[in-house]
Amino acid sequence: MVIDHIYSECISLICFHLAVLISQSIVLVRIKPHALVSLAASWRQ
Repeated sequence: MVIDHIYSECISLICFHLAVLISQSIVLVRIKPHALVSLAASWRQ
């Protein structure tokens, strides 16, 4: 079915974008932990 193919393509695309977002957030955590700490402190206020 064409619809099944489109559906699987969308699922793989979403998974790819999620993986990219997760890897970027991991890199940000490794590079700037103090920025995240200050951001969390500002959220608590």
